[in-house]
Amino acid sequence: MFFVALTIFLAGRYGGLTQSLNSGNPANSGSPGIVSNTSPVSLSEQEVVKHNGAQDCWMIVDKKVYALSSFLNQHPGGRDIIIPFCGKDGTAAFLTKGDKGSHSSFASQLLNSYLLGALNGSVSADQVQKVQNSAVQNINNPGRESERED
Repeated sequence: MFFVALTIFLAGRYGGLTQSLNSGNPANSGSPGIVSNTSPVSLSEQEVVKHNGAQDCWMIVDKKVYALSSFLNQHPGGRDIIIPFCGKDGTAAFLTKGDKGSHSSFASQLLNSYLLGALNGSVSADQVQKVQNSAVQNINNPGRESERED
């Protein structure tokens, strides 16, 4: 129990929220009676920069912060198109589809599935985990493939 509490405290305190740290952790399962992590996580540019790789990819698009790690392998254009923008502002790349046009309305809706919050705001560590977990479910939502335009 002490280890779980210490892990939650450190994750919230230092913003090092990754799926590897939280995987298998019952404190992050949302189960009734379990202590949750409501520690604030900053959505500042300084924090976004820390999430700069494929395993932990946050991106800024139009002054909003998105957690995209679970989407990388699902991106129709391939993960390598997104990875260079992990930890950075990818607004221009998203809006212009890498200078190849614009994303579909479905792509914009899908992006919202990964929204953490407004740049320079903050969210709870639980909210970060919730977004990461629900985003995976949205990707696997059957019946949506026909709407995918890009």
